[in-house]
Amino acid sequence: MVLMKSFDAELLLKTIEKEKTKAMGNPPTVYKMLLQTPDLEKYDLSSINQLVSRSESIEDETRNQLKKFFSRAGINENYGITECTGALTARTAEHTETKSFSVGNPLPNTRVRIVDEKGNDVPPGTVGETIGMSPSVMQGYYNDPEKAAEAIRDGWLYTGDLDWVDEDGFFYIEERKNHMIISGENIYPKEIEEVLYKHPKIVEAAIFRLKDELFGQKVCASVILKPGAELSAEEVVSYCKENMAGFKKPKEVFFKDALPKSPVGKILRAQLKKQHAAV
Repeated sequence: MVLMKSFDAELLLKTIEKEKTKAMGNPPTVYKMLLQTPDLEKYDLSSINQLVSRSESIEDETRNQLKKFFSRAGINENYGITECTGALTARTAEHTETKSFSVGNPLPNTRVRIVDEKGNDVPPGTVGETIGMSPSVMQGYYNDPEKAAEAIRDGWLYTGDLDWVDEDGFFYIEERKNHMIISGENIYPKEIEEVLYKHPKIVEAAIFRLKDELFGQKVCASVILKPGAELSAEEVVSYCKENMAGFKKPKEVFFKDALPKSPVGKILRAQLKKQHAAV
């Protein structure tokens, strides 16, 4: 095992080349940073045969770029939340191509279901809330029995994630329940972010919601551009409108130098909402 004191994209790539590292596990944000490294093609990354992703799902464009630069590597993804102290599902490298956007099947001794608001199982292909049961699931929240009773019902942990399962039993991440934007229709930020990441001038993007006097909530986007790139808010909105249903396009676009992230690289949408609530 090769450990680094802190994250440095260039140093990490040099370390892979020097130590002939075979596997690497990171949240999607770290993989994005690696892909933005200048002259990435000059590094010998052929020793890597396994990339593991955790914390959140990988965007389509990021996944395609990883396949390009880590051509010998299978991409493993797993799914879990802090309250289950690990993963609930995992997808092995053998399904990288056949189930490339799935987070896999339930782990041993683990049960996972997709349910509606009444706790009933939904059919394959239908989005619902993921609930899980496993020996690794927490017993409760410290000094907060009411919150624990809301999260764990009849032994099932309600994750607050909106996901779906296919006919073969493979699970797919759709969106955090509290990230969904209701503006006449249900709008999932991940879908809009997928489109924005395909724009040649955009490095990173995050979709969040703000209050709207007419529709209750509105779609907002925070965007980081590539060095030297220029793009207007109107151009971002037009690009989204051309590539998805018009009602999903951002109503507000904010250009940023950096996005607020957690220690594991998750974008903190709550902080974005707080920053722009008075705008």
